[in-house]
Amino acid sequence: YLVDKGGKDGRMRCSYVIGGTETGRLSSRKSVFGTGSNLQNVPPGVCRRMFVPDKGKVFLQPDLSQAEARVVAYLAEETSMIGVFDRGEDIHQLTADTLPKDFVPSGSAYLNVDNPKRLFAKKHVHAFNYGEYTKAFAERAGIPILLAETIRGKYFDTFPNIRAWQLRIQSELGKSKTMTTPLGRKRTFFGRWGEQLFREAYAYVPQSVVGDVLNYAMIRLYRDVPEIEFMLQIHDAFVIQCTNHSSVIQARIGQIREAFNIPISICGRELVIPIEIKVGDNWEDMEKI
Repeated sequence: YLVDKGGKDGRMRCSYVIGGTETGRLSSRKSVFGTGSNLQNVPPGVCRRMFVPDKGKVFLQPDLSQAEARVVAYLAEETSMIGVFDRGEDIHQLTADTLPKDFVPSGSAYLNVDNPKRLFAKKHVHAFNYGEYTKAFAERAGIPILLAETIRGKYFDTFPNIRAWQLRIQSELGKSKTMTTPLGRKRTFFGRWGEQLFREAYAYVPQSVVGDVLNYAMIRLYRDVPEIEFMLQIHDAFVIQCTNHSSVIQARIGQIREAFNIPISICGRELVIPIEIKVGDNWEDMEKI
């Protein structure tokens, strides 16, 4: 990213592929001018710090909070996990707290983050929710298989309905190979019957719902707030810029929160995925509001 070719105006651009994923989430690649790159995967640290707003402006980034894990909790009717969210707790931090005290995640992904244990926990929460087995988890995480078994076993002991939900999905696939999200998006699975197909199916509804909620919110803002300046879309978050004045910032925050007020009916419960909003002078050094 540090050597990517930007535009002559000093901006880095990408192009979005509307049908780039099976879940409905956008993917990105180089711009149509041959400049830029996939800007949805820019790593934290210096690569993000080089992105700055226009003079006199700041970045605002709303981020759907623990979004996929919330959707899984409601789909699985896992009341223990729903309770964690209802109490305003952080499922990834709670999971991180169950790791051995002397455990330190290894790998470049953990070098430039404030809480590497939480990031590790976040990765394995999603991995377990989406069907990763112990051996694959151990290899990916670079940990002994016995430790991987302990971590995985503790997770499913704490949230047993997750496994029951996975088995329900397998049963649904056996009937029609078609799944429909709570927001009405359908997908028929044509892959070979087996674990790879199951993993794709486990991830489909949560990832699709999160992507659709984000895009619905963006469409609302684009329609209702014509002066909004979108800079980037990143699967479960987006970045805008606005004038660096408290009244403008507060107005944008209110407009963003209203746009994300999207109730979703899941298994007889209503879920509104909360957001966290950050503000900053560059894309890396941003503070929660």
